[in-house]
Formats: sequence, C-alpha cells, structure tokens
Amino acid sequence: MARVNIERPISFNTSKNRFERSVLVKNKDGNLVRDTEILETKSSQGVSQGSNTVENLTTSIEPEKLSYTLSSNYIENSLSVYYNGVNITNDISSKTSNGFTLISEYRNIIDNSDNEILLAVYSTKE
Repeated sequence: MARVNIERPISFNTSKNRFERSVLVKNKDGNLVRDTEILETKSSQGVSQGSNTVENLTTSIEPEKLSYTLSSNYIENSLSVYYNGVNITNDISSKTSNGFTLISEYRNIIDNSDNEILLAVYSTKE
C-alpha cells in the first residue's frame, strides 16, 4: 500500500530573515507539540551546505516505469519526490547517488497522461 507524507507549506519569516515550516514533534513526555523547522537558502545559514534543485521528471514518465535518474548526484537524505503535489518520498524502495526507484504499487498508478507531474527536490554539493 502506498504511503502519503503530507508536508506543511514553507513561509518566510521576515523578522528572522529565514524560511520556516511549522511541524509537529514529540516532546520528552511523548506528547505531540508544534515546533518550527528552519530551512536553508543560499542567503541564510542552515545546517547543510549545497545547492537546492527542483527537477521536473514529468517528461521521463512512462507506463509501469518505477526507476528515475536525476541530472545530478544529490546529498544523501536530501531527496524528496512529489507526484501530482503529494510527497511520495516514503514510497522510494531504493536510491542511487543520482536516482531512485519507487515501490511496485506505483507500477499501475503513474502514467504519462497530460495531467501527471513528477518532481524531485534535492541538494547537491557546490
């Protein structure tokens, strides 16, 4: 069964000059609490170093295709994949330094109709 990872939108905090996203995390007591995730850009410091890339893989969609190759090698754990706006990163069965393979359940889901969109977002070393 395919899993869905829903992410909250990113916003720019002008008072702190950074991009942020509201997230839910467990506190030390195991309760869910709201926290803030800080996102890196070239003009604001963050935890990782590199360049962020959004790659449109829509033209490489083929019926029953599960493996996709990116134009660059990405930093480990920086890859996120979106299918029609839904984050399907948790449905990746394997990764290479410049690609990924989706779980077999996507074989009959993803097709190359005009309305399908497949995006990969990742960081590369500068």
